[in-house]
Amino acid sequence: SHFREGNVVIRPGVILGLGGMIGAVLGADLSQHVPENSLQLAAGWALIFLAFLVWLRMKLGTRINTTADGETYRITTKQGAVGTGVGMIGGAASAFFGVGMAPFVQLALMTVMRLPLLQSIGTTMLALCFISFSGSLALATHGDLSLVHMAGVTIGMTAGSYVGVKLTRRAPINLLRFAV
Repeated sequence: SHFREGNVVIRPGVILGLGGMIGAVLGADLSQHVPENSLQLAAGWALIFLAFLVWLRMKLGTRINTTADGETYRITTKQGAVGTGVGMIGGAASAFFGVGMAPFVQLALMTVMRLPLLQSIGTTMLALCFISFSGSLALATHGDLSLVHMAGVTIGMTAGSYVGVKLTRRAPINLLRFAV
């Protein structure tokens, strides 16, 4: 739905997503060597860090220099390399801590790839598809995946994403900045 609404820029989403796929496999494998109670504490700190990133994006949102509407969008080699690295870090953290990295990916798309807010929202969803898929498979190979919970989360997130896409284009940009 984000794609149909024009909120997805394919190339940066694939760059971050492919990097994230590699990172997710590494993060899932690394998490197997850490005691569960240590992972729980680390996941809590990861969530606090993500909350800080959301706050930072709110503060910097209007000051981030993004590509203007209608401007030809190009990714430099440096942006591609940094985007791949950011994807790897986000994917590794996501699978290691078991938390979603949407704020991390979205901030990277806005700062590194210079995507405007609406495009960063949809492109984040594209990148997270890659990361979630590979992270889920990697965790499943270790026996750390509950199919019942995954099905419930997938159904709920799919329905919520569909509604969210429809509302994204209709919402005023200031409301999106506040909500995201």
